[in-house]
Amino acid sequence: MTSNTKVTDELRAQVDGTREQLGRTVAALASKANMKANVASGVKDRVAGGATALKGQATALKGQATALTGQVRGKAAAPARHQAGRATHVVRSSPVPVAAVSVLVATAAFILLRRRNRKER
Repeated sequence: MTSNTKVTDELRAQVDGTREQLGRTVAALASKANMKANVASGVKDRVAGGATALKGQATALKGQATALTGQVRGKAAAPARHQAGRATHVVRSSPVPVAAVSVLVATAAFILLRRRNRKER
């Protein structure tokens, strides 16, 4: 029986060694799985941080564009007012020639529209 006991003890030792080896393998696999999860989490955090930074930059650029739009409007309004004032002065100082030109333009437009309508029929 001692030979059976030896064989049994050897088999138990092999099983224990295999269990230890299997435990180390499972621990290594779990570590790798956690590493992938950690990397994925890090990537998600970086993407979220980048998106937040881009949103901040977009907001800043929008503010700059709004300020520039106001500046352009302010600079364009003064010359437009000046030209309108000049046109008003010309019309008031000589209304007959302006009225004659207006009648000519209206007549020309009427004739052109009438010809176009005839061609469409």
